[in-house]
Amino acid sequence: MFQVMLEFDEEWAVNDSHRVEGNFDCEIAVSPIIAKRRAGVYLAMHVTMMTLAGTPTLVVGERPVWRCPVYFNYLPLGEVGTLGTIEVDAQTGEAIPLTPEQISAMQERANAIATRLAPRAVAAV
Repeated sequence: MFQVMLEFDEEWAVNDSHRVEGNFDCEIAVSPIIAKRRAGVYLAMHVTMMTLAGTPTLVVGERPVWRCPVYFNYLPLGEVGTLGTIEVDAQTGEAIPLTPEQISAMQERANAIATRLAPRAVAAV
């Protein structure tokens, strides 16, 4: 199972309802499983080995992309915090490069989470 999200570029008045009609017809060449793997490889190489790509959502816009949440993964505990998102081109399977600012922000969030997970002192017997 996967989710599809449609990017909507129209104005929306604060107090009005809005009718949304959607129909798209495009071939998606990359499966969500492959997109998640590609995102994980990119994150390990460019952010930190302690990241985990989450379940992708297909975002249909100018070009279709798989958007994955990025989690900080601490092996004893699993996913312990969200660091941001990463996108993978749904046609080519290439991870869309993060900017240096995005990488830095994810690394800073990971460091903040990791410092709160410092091991507790054990009383000597």
